[in-house]
Amino acid sequence: MIIGHKIETIRKLRGLSQAELGKSLGGISKQAVSKIEQRSSINEITLKNIAKILDITPEGLKRFDPETVILNMIEPVSKIEVIIDNSDNPMSNTMKDICFFYEKLLRSGKKIKP
Repeated sequence: MIIGHKIETIRKLRGLSQAELGKSLGGISKQAVSKIEQRSSINEITLKNIAKILDITPEGLKRFDPETVILNMIEPVSKIEVIIDNSDNPMSNTMKDICFFYEKLLRSGKKIKP
């Protein structure tokens, strides 16, 4: 999944429109946000700004992978809790972000294009 599609998916899970994200990014148009969501790469400054608005770490945004989340959800809950609750694990915050987004997606019943 390219970075732009990850931004789009997380934006939708957060309940933000392209216009709202654009406004938060300094007043850019929803068309400009649409172009960002089609990109395969984004400069680090823009990525950090978008991540902040979407309330996710830049690393969590880069590593966001729907297939990994779904596979992790198939694992027994005790294994997932160990991964998430291990404060020594540098991926714990990323995993928390990813699990949060997919739990919200599953509850909403919405389908997101890959």
